[in-house]
Amino acid sequence: VTGQGHNVTFSEFITWVTPPNGTWTFAQRNEHWLPMVELCAPCAVQYDAIGRYEHLQKDVNQTLHWLGAGQFAERFPQADRPYHATSLHQEYLQRLSMVEKLRFLRTYLLDFLLFGYEMT
Repeated sequence: VTGQGHNVTFSEFITWVTPPNGTWTFAQRNEHWLPMVELCAPCAVQYDAIGRYEHLQKDVNQTLHWLGAGQFAERFPQADRPYHATSLHQEYLQRLSMVEKLRFLRTYLLDFLLFGYEMT
């Protein structure tokens, strides 16, 4: 982000994915950083299932059973480490200035609301 190598702070990352002037470069519009509401269009598509990375194993197994492919359930690879966004994000968000938090919230608010994440 700063041209100083790969050690990017969370604040630098947030500034990069939520540019102050609201104009994104092609690299910033990468699908990895886009809000899910832009990428998946939940208001335009009627989804039958929505999974979350935090409980991906459970969501995949339930979806496979629902699809009638339960024989494939439990074959989904186990995570090699736990992932809990709800416990991680508070630590990182505390490092942001109020301006950075507001830019982040402006960009990702609908994702937080649709997917039940808290912004504390």
